[in-house]
Amino acid sequence: AYLAEFTNFKISYTKTSLSMRDLKSSNILLIIGDEGKLSFTLDQAKSAAEFVRDGGFIIADERSSTAQSENWQTINNFLTEIGGLLGPNVTYGRIPMDHPIYSVWKRFDVVPPCDIELLNVHNRIVNDFLGGIFYQERLVAVISNRGYSTAWGKFGPPEFREGKDYTRHRELLSNILYYAIESKRQLTVDDTTSK
Repeated sequence: AYLAEFTNFKISYTKTSLSMRDLKSSNILLIIGDEGKLSFTLDQAKSAAEFVRDGGFIIADERSSTAQSENWQTINNFLTEIGGLLGPNVTYGRIPMDHPIYSVWKRFDVVPPCDIELLNVHNRIVNDFLGGIFYQERLVAVISNRGYSTAWGKFGPPEFREGKDYTRHRELLSNILYYAIESKRQLTVDDTTSK
């Protein structure tokens, strides 16, 4: 509803088994780590790596409301495996605050705050930055354990969001989507030009 009101995105989303067929018709892969146990296969990593090569973008957010869940490590391992399949032109690390995802639409000088009540931060370590995977110098994945996905949509019980202002969290997601779509469009233009 937020994206429909404030952006020009035409959004549709479905659950996926990360098959090659599912990912061929997608631009963004959203991975949400919660209390349930995540697991990934090598075939899923291969599909996701091909998805990234074709211009796809991954957003991964771990939002467990209990102590740090093992899904955080599972997501990191999965993205590392995808990076390994992409080859030598991959780097991992903190996304600097001068990266376009922080200014392509709305300006951010710091990442939005965590929801302390939701994340139970007294029992877990929460990064104060967004991590990323860069493939051929292009940002292709954003990874966070800041629980932003709770603010982005109807994930989890509605009382998690009741009376809270998540505008900046949604603006950040919109920035990431703008960047991802423009990045894929530019990749397609560059590909066509080089042929």
